[in-house]
Amino acid sequence: MLQDYVLIRRWSAIWLAVVILLQAHSAAADSQQFHFAGQSLSEQPMVFQADASKPTLVLFWASWCAICMSEVPDIKQAFEQRSDQLNFVGVNLDRTVANGLQVQQQRGLPYDSVQDGELTIADAYGVRGTPTLFVVSKTGELLYRTNRLHKALDWLDQQSL
Repeated sequence: MLQDYVLIRRWSAIWLAVVILLQAHSAAADSQQFHFAGQSLSEQPMVFQADASKPTLVLFWASWCAICMSEVPDIKQAFEQRSDQLNFVGVNLDRTVANGLQVQQQRGLPYDSVQDGELTIADAYGVRGTPTLFVVSKTGELLYRTNRLHKALDWLDQQSL
């Protein structure tokens, strides 16, 4: 009986330590600098780093994502209205460059997208579905995360970035 009690206390202490470590890791991930590199859909080298002059809206999208495609007109309108105060960068999650490039050309996406068919960037930042949008500060800090454009724009409107 005493051995069971000691064993339960020992495992409780271990689980508590694991939870604390996971919370610390999560907080560190939230405050990490947001940057990535890869090939653009036009197969040119592309590096994203924070722009000291304005924040950036990073859009994770895919050609097979119906919501992503339905938001394209709103994204284009937001780009036209806000590109002087907000950068736009895409991360395309299609497995092939051709699918993402076709959407970019046919729908006239006005911003560059990096190809992430292997989900390297998406996994690094915990993206679990499309669309996913991040607002990144002028210093590269991830400020806000959502799955809809209007939520990101509403959040930006309430900030003084």
